[in-house]
Amino acid sequence: MRNKKFVFVITLLCLAVVAVSLAGCSLSGERQAGILTPQFTDDTSTGTLVAANNLPAALRVYCSLSGSTLTSSGFYISSDGYAVTNAHAVNYDTDANLTVEDYNGTRLRASVSYINAEIDIAVIKVAVYAEQSYVTFASSSDVNNVYPGDTAYVIGNPSNLGLGVSSATISALDCYVKEENNPAGGIDSIILDANINHGNSGGPLLNKNGYVVGVIYARLENNSASSGQTEDIYGLGCAVPSDLVTEFLAECNVSYSMNVPVANPSRTL
Repeated sequence: MRNKKFVFVITLLCLAVVAVSLAGCSLSGERQAGILTPQFTDDTSTGTLVAANNLPAALRVYCSLSGSTLTSSGFYISSDGYAVTNAHAVNYDTDANLTVEDYNGTRLRASVSYINAEIDIAVIKVAVYAEQSYVTFASSSDVNNVYPGDTAYVIGNPSNLGLGVSSATISALDCYVKEENNPAGGIDSIILDANINHGNSGGPLLNKNGYVVGVIYARLENNSASSGQTEDIYGLGCAVPSDLVTEFLAECNVSYSMNVPVANPSRTL
């Protein structure tokens, strides 16, 4: 009799577990009004793919000054050696003495082709001897490209340690950030929660699809963008949005690659 009771209790427990499991399956397949159902995906390889596809286009940039050298980052935007970096990375000088080093450690001479100090962007021409890998810019008309809360990736040369990749979350878009030495006073920027350090300037900000959504130009300090202050605000970086960069490239008649927009109404507000 005791054994029968034990079996009965076990049977009831099993039925309860099955009922709960079925209820869970039913709920997971339904979307209640007013409630957003998270869609979980395996993104464990995303960073690896972004790095593999874009590191070959990344550059360490060296600007020789009298008695010192500015170190920063950059990236190829075309196969014939045009690349983007920051205007302050070339000392705002079209006659700057530049060399670059690619991901394979090859050093090449470079020259400044165009400068836009208002958005802190410089276009440089590298003396390449073969076709180069290059990045693809995100289209500003594609709502999938960047959004607050998205995971993004930064490629750069922090403290001249070498080219590396770090992840970040997009914190905000279209934030007006005051910048020292900027004739326009500031830049409408993308804010991200990455540790931006000296040497990251000029590196690409990439979305999860591997497209460039911005160019790193500073870290946020004391509600202003600076490469020299060490005050108050830590862990936030600033990037020039890609649409400002591509507009400048178009004005300079410099070719670049852009992805084809894919509509996704669920990403709009």
